[in-house]
Amino acid sequence: MSIDTWLNARMLVSDARYLQPMGINAYEDTGNQPDIGEGIAEHQAAVEAYEQAGIHLEQVPSPEGCQDGVFTANWGLVWGGRVLLSKLPNLRQAEEAYAEQALKNLGFETRRASVLFSGQGDALIIGGNRVIIGDGYRTDATVASEIREWLGLEVIVARTKPKRSFPFGPPVRNKVTGLWDSYFYDLDLAVGVIRPGLLAVCFDALTGKGEAAIKNLKDVEIISVSEYEAKEQLACNLVSNGETVILSGGAKQLAADLRAKGLKVVPLPNHQLRKSGGGWRCISLSLYS
Repeated sequence: MSIDTWLNARMLVSDARYLQPMGINAYEDTGNQPDIGEGIAEHQAAVEAYEQAGIHLEQVPSPEGCQDGVFTANWGLVWGGRVLLSKLPNLRQAEEAYAEQALKNLGFETRRASVLFSGQGDALIIGGNRVIIGDGYRTDATVASEIREWLGLEVIVARTKPKRSFPFGPPVRNKVTGLWDSYFYDLDLAVGVIRPGLLAVCFDALTGKGEAAIKNLKDVEIISVSEYEAKEQLACNLVSNGETVILSGGAKQLAADLRAKGLKVVPLPNHQLRKSGGGWRCISLSLYS
């Protein structure tokens, strides 16, 4: 199969009923809880934008009581009718069995990753049978062998920069998960797939080796995204079907750059979901049969 003609043609979404940041990523502040009603409205606006773009949606209720059950992108990586299921941090493990059953109900063959793996949130299929994965925060890069074996994809590893206690200070661990932390803990916060051969990338979010891995990709054009838009507006956390791009309303420069490429841009406000560290890519899982 080819992503060229099927980019985000079909996606899995849930809902935002249980939003409740518990401090499991660098964006979450337990003292700044989202307005659930507004979060549901933001989510619904995104769902409607996906449908208007011609994307077919499969929708399931979010798993009961799971504060991050809205972020279906982290449930697995789907390709060729198979899913490599995620292995999630402590407070998200309650989602795993629910996600597996939801994907089985849709007819996908499943297998659970044996190491920490954040699914599509940290694994971006870019065309040419290639997937870029993150490393060191929510994904153990040794999962690459399982991606190759189970899904048949070529794997490129691109690590992002860690969160530090102060500029040039030591990296910090998240106090809730015990994992190393980063404002780009999932790669979809630093890289957005616009279409095969076109990526939006915040190079300031990447380590030197991560930057080199992206720049060494063949047949790929890159739109550079500022650290401000990537971190403060979650600009790279977008959904595109190659013609229409749904992204954060605050990502004004990226939106202008995309329009200059002839793409239709749908900017949406993201004030509540971002309090849990997510955006429009996080709330949708691409389903490639």
